Amino acid sequence: MYLNTGWIGGTLYLFLVLTTLVLGLKLVLGDRGGDGVIAVPVAASFGMALEGAVIDTDHWRYFYLIMAMVWGWPWHAAPGSAHDHSAKWSERGDLNSRPPVPQTGALTGLRHAPTSR
Repeated sequence: MYLNTGWIGGTLYLFLVLTTLVLGLKLVLGDRGGDGVIAVPVAASFGMALEGAVIDTDHWRYFYLIMAMVWGWPWHAAPGSAHDHSAKWSERGDLNSRPPVPQTGALTGLRHAPTSR
């Protein structure tokens, strides 16, 4: 990287990769009670960063995409954002509010538990 961009560009690239790894570790270790999906792009960025110690990664477009996933994760599910899944996604309520059947599916044809009358 230093041969392509010089001292400033190489140092900034190294800083970007290292801060991405630190941010990813903070996100994975701080995701208690979450779904843990952030571990996937963080593990991929760790693997590519380790491979980048042997092979240059400055032209790997997907490496930049995975780093962007790690950097964009804190804003993905921020409270009040468009991706906040705790909010109701539809104004329309369910037409059948009975509890679901344990054996639902295409074979049974059941969607909700029958009511005992």
